Amino acid sequence: MRIVVTGVDCPRLPGVTVGVQRGTEVVQPFPADGSFVTWELDARLVGSDLRGPFVHGRPGDRFLYLSWHQEGVGRFRRAKLMLAVLPDELLQRAEHGHLAARLSLVMPDGSPVCAAVRPPRIEWSALDG
Repeated sequence: MRIVVTGVDCPRLPGVTVGVQRGTEVVQPFPADGSFVTWELDARLVGSDLRGPFVHGRPGDRFLYLSWHQEGVGRFRRAKLMLAVLPDELLQRAEHGHLAARLSLVMPDGSPVCAAVRPPRIEWSALDG
């Protein structure tokens, strides 16, 4: 299944990028320049459990990482996009199409999004084939 994550309201932070984590490597980095960004990831559904190179955590507590990096400093913040909150029916609908997520990349205080991100801070939907 394809997972499409769209981040909006990215904070403007010179020298900072945000990407998704595949294993321990951060890939698909985008500059923190105030624009929106979209990541496309692959995963597979095994029963009601998502798995794949971008999926982290134990069964029943799966998530995707967004990782913030600053030039010369390295990673300074991460967000966990929690997958365990997704209903089985949503995952089944998305299995042969794609799972879509939309979230704000900024916290209420203006800093980059971090910590565990669950609805309503993230909106999940499924699109068939």
